[in-house]
Formats: sequence, structure tokens, C-alpha cells
Amino acid sequence: MMALRNLTPRVDLSPRKLTQQSTKALLKIVPDLSVDSAPGTSKAFVGFIMGIFGIGFAALLTINTLLTQDAIKIQSLKIESLAINENREAIIKEVERLASPEELAAAAIALRMRPAQSPQFLNLGVSNKPAELAIKP
Repeated sequence: MMALRNLTPRVDLSPRKLTQQSTKALLKIVPDLSVDSAPGTSKAFVGFIMGIFGIGFAALLTINTLLTQDAIKIQSLKIESLAINENREAIIKEVERLASPEELAAAAIALRMRPAQSPQFLNLGVSNKPAELAIKP
């Protein structure tokens, strides 16, 4: 056993120095990960990212504004379409009312027209007779 002690080197370091040297040896195994870049590079990168976010935000705001304007325009066109349809329905009802037989008879009497006593009908079928003879009394 004596021989083994003589072969080992004698360490005259304090425990604190020994711990520091052993940690340095362990840290040398791991590569140096510190970033030694130019001083303006990280600021430029942050500025670039902030610029992209700013442009994206402005584009999003513009698109949102355009969509809102289109939605307002669509709503006003829907209201206008409803008003036009209501007006159309009112005109159709008025035309139907004026075209009823009772209204036509009243309008004819107002114009001093009188009903025909002996109506004559026109035969539009194909015939060899002249048009004057096709009228039946």
C-alpha cells in the first residue's frame, strides 16, 4: 500500500481551488455557447420583427376596415331591395285592382260607354272566304 501512495501525485491545493479546477475541466467538455455577435445585429433583428408585426397589423386593420365598409354597403342594399320589393308588390296589387271586371265596368260607364246589345265575334280560323264574310252576326 505504501507503494501506491508514492506513485500518486501529491495535491497541495485547497478544497476550494480543487473544486474550481474540477468545474473548469467539466465545463471544457461543453462547447462555448455564448453569442458574440455584432452589437447592432440583435437590435436590427428585433427591429425587423417589429416591422413585420407592424406591417401585418396595418394590413389586418385595413382589411377589417374594408370588410366593415362592405358590410355596411350590403346592409343598405338589402334595405333598398326590401323597399323596392314592397313598392313592386304595391304596384302589382294596384294593377290587379284596376284590371278587375268591376273597375273596368265602372271606368267604361264613366267614359259613357254602354254594353253591346248584340255582340259579334270574329272567327280567326282558317277559311277560304274573304275576311268580311268570316264575321258572324
